[in-house]
Amino acid sequence: YTMNSTSIVSLEVFDNIGFHVATVQKQEVSAGNYSVPFNVQSLPSGTYMVQLRAGNERRTQTMLVLR
Repeated sequence: YTMNSTSIVSLEVFDNIGFHVATVQKQEVSAGNYSVPFNVQSLPSGTYMVQLRAGNERRTQTMLVLR
């Protein structure tokens, strides 16, 4: 993800029924480009929603885990 200014960022994963699975990142970051590793070994196959929140902005994308 790319940040244009300093903000507190929360990156969370939810399963297909909205249950919180993991918090990948929750910290203040400065402007710049970021890549956050996430190990899916403990997750069963399925569709997950990855939600990025920074300030008042929220973005959600789908992640598919296949075994």
